[in-house]
Amino acid sequence: MGFFEAANGGTIFIDEMENMSPFVQSKLLRVVESRLVHPLGSTKAVEIDVQIIAATNKDIRRNVTEKKFREDLFFRLGEFFIKVPTLRDRHEDIHFFAEKFLLEAANELGKQAREISTEAMTILMSYSWPGNIRELKNVIRRAVLLCDSESIGSGDISFLIGDAIEQPGGNITSLKEIVGRVEAEAISNALKMSGNNRTKAASVLQIDQKTLRMKMKEYNLAQSD
Repeated sequence: MGFFEAANGGTIFIDEMENMSPFVQSKLLRVVESRLVHPLGSTKAVEIDVQIIAATNKDIRRNVTEKKFREDLFFRLGEFFIKVPTLRDRHEDIHFFAEKFLLEAANELGKQAREISTEAMTILMSYSWPGNIRELKNVIRRAVLLCDSESIGSGDISFLIGDAIEQPGGNITSLKEIVGRVEAEAISNALKMSGNNRTKAASVLQIDQKTLRMKMKEYNLAQSD
């Protein structure tokens, strides 16, 4: 029994569909149009009723334009589109996923890390995450490996800052200065996301309003009610 037959009456999920070969694309199109599958080695077709959910992290429309993905299959599968924003466009999710991946990695690797410090979380919240969720998961796993205490600190994820540590002219700045810049940027982003609502911004940053006001004053950020 193949996957489509096993999913009969239910849903089948196809991930990374941009990687399908032309041969597989043609076979899938035939299944979608006819609602029939031919089990391997059988001469009898099996009728199926399956909902298909397909996902891609590429611009699949560009693949169609460049003749890398069949246009007819694209329109067959594309009855309804859901675009998931990138991680950098939903900073409020970073805290949740970071803690989730922390516990998973700590349990798997037998490490004692169980929390992420405020400074480290500030860096995570400010990073652009070009690799999205997978990159965040790998960063947390690496931090767990580097951490020798119960709390992941800014030093455990300093590798994220990369070239920002070296300033123009070859001068090396301190980690405290780097964290300060990142922290100020995180607060500015949170205020923009919340429409300059300090209560909402503090909630996004997982800090209390008193700390937020203090940090805003420290970094000379405009205060709004």
